[in-house]
Amino acid sequence: MDSKVQELIDLVHDLGMASAERLLNVHRTTISRWMKRQTRVPDAALLTLRAAVKGQLPGQTDRTWQGWSFDKYGTLWSPGGDQFTSGDLMAQRYERAVIRELRKEIAQLEAKLIKMTKAASMVDQAANDIAISGPLAKAYG
Repeated sequence: MDSKVQELIDLVHDLGMASAERLLNVHRTTISRWMKRQTRVPDAALLTLRAAVKGQLPGQTDRTWQGWSFDKYGTLWSPGGDQFTSGDLMAQRYERAVIRELRKEIAQLEAKLIKMTKAASMVDQAANDIAISGPLAKAYG
């Protein structure tokens, strides 16, 4: 049996004929013709049924989206069980901009710290030079 036909049969079985009819906006005789291989199963019908039954994204046949799915509330689930709402995904752009600015600020602060550390080491040496060259110099010499 053709793998598309078998997949259609499995998906319709999982969803139910009445739900498949409503979802695909076709009559049950059309679905029956697809199942009996009297007419070709449209790819769009399989994509729609996969999305409804499995929460599978269109084009999810490659490895990059394996295990990802949507639930009935529109939440995206990762293979590891993390969930993302549309708001979470929209916030990514803002969060990346904040991270870029914080990295710039960290680099500036690191440069200031290096400059101040060098200045502090110069002051420390100058203070020691004065103490040693003053009236107590003989005690150290």
